[in-house]
Amino acid sequence: MLQFTDLNNAEHTIHLANMTNAVYRKTNDAHVITFHMLGNHIVPATVDSVTAARLIQELGEHQ
Repeated sequence: MLQFTDLNNAEHTIHLANMTNAVYRKTNDAHVITFHMLGNHIVPATVDSVTAARLIQELGEHQ
């Protein structure tokens, strides 16, 4: 499970076993991570740079 809070103070819990892909993009000062899940569901989240770095690291360790 991957847990984090986005910039809107919404808490997310991503079940990594249900994730098929994750996309990271940075536009200006926004760090957007989009989680693609089984069943054609997507979960986009805008986070700060510290959270983005942590999520990218944890996703890399999950491979």
